[in-house]
Amino acid sequence: MATMMQVGVGSVSLELGDVQLAQVAGNDQSGSGTSPGQQQQQLARSLWGTGFLTLVMSVGTFLHTPQAQGVLLDHHALAYYITLAWIFIAGVVEAGTALWVSQAPDDSGRRAFGRAVLWASIIPLATVVSLGGYTILFNG
Repeated sequence: MATMMQVGVGSVSLELGDVQLAQVAGNDQSGSGTSPGQQQQQLARSLWGTGFLTLVMSVGTFLHTPQAQGVLLDHHALAYYITLAWIFIAGVVEAGTALWVSQAPDDSGRRAFGRAVLWASIIPLATVVSLGGYTILFNG
């Protein structure tokens, strides 16, 4: 399933084409026609993309959102900035995992760990999207 994902704030937008994270993060299919090395490289690219997107969005939120907003963090600026710092660290971990996964193309243990990190990366990405007030459009 190919989708187009656009992320934007105001007039600034980021567009990711043909995102297939569910296929990459799912179980290995023996009849899929791709070798384990190719699957691992695709997983590393997906990890790098989500990690980089999480990093950029957390820095953008830190620089362009003047104060904490929302029901949970309305008058708690310290909690807001600590949350952004943890999201930034999660992006660094995702990018580091992408590098680690790409170093051993035939290691199924690294591939399994990378899939787990890719699934877990949804949480910081969704959190930074909600904190930063980003708009996400999906075209199917």
